[in-house]
Amino acid sequence: MEAAGRKPLEVRRLVAATGLLTIVVTAACGSGSSGSPQGAATDAATAARINLQRTDFPADWQSRTNPVTAPANTRVERSLVACLGTPPPETHTTANVNSPAFVQTSQQASSNVKLSRTAAQSQADYAALAGSAGGDCTRKVLLSTLPGALPFGSTVASSAESSAPATAPPGDQASTTFVTVDLDVQGGRMKFYAEFTTVLRGRALVAVQTVGLGEPFSPSLRQTIVSNIENRATQVAA
Repeated sequence: MEAAGRKPLEVRRLVAATGLLTIVVTAACGSGSSGSPQGAATDAATAARINLQRTDFPADWQSRTNPVTAPANTRVERSLVACLGTPPPETHTTANVNSPAFVQTSQQASSNVKLSRTAAQSQADYAALAGSAGGDCTRKVLLSTLPGALPFGSTVASSAESSAPATAPPGDQASTTFVTVDLDVQGGRMKFYAEFTTVLRGRALVAVQTVGLGEPFSPSLRQTIVSNIENRATQVAA
């Protein structure tokens, strides 16, 4: 049974950790920029346009600054790359841009768009993340980010993950990893739900993360925001 009256505090504490998870599904793809200054600026602007926007959500949702910091980004990237057993392809990243975090009570969504110099490089990055080890590595890195955000005395009781193909426009590839975590929170048990949808479109690797605390993120809203971001990604050549 969930602890009554504690959810708002827990959500605030968890936002800092869940913001990191925007990076989890793209961490193996490196960060920063390695193209020409002009090309990098153009790709960064393209990535920002593709990312989730305030208009993708109902009126009662709030937009918050994404709490990801460069040191935290680096730590998560290193953890995921080590788990996947792949070298970090930092040299081919031309843009890596996070959206704000969009929050409504116990639910949160955010996204990340990374562009590489070539479509083949993005394809290799996607294959590593969508492969057999990707889901379990995502779960492990997620668990590593949670302890610092949980209320004092809270612990992870158990966790599970599953993966499935996701709907994508013709020519694109997409997959979703689902992670659930049972938390022993002061006063009771609470379940944490996270979904990570990764879409490959040409040079763009697009990641959409949704989180629900106590109940899953709305499936219909998740489908809507993923569809919106996929539609905006069509501006990148396949």
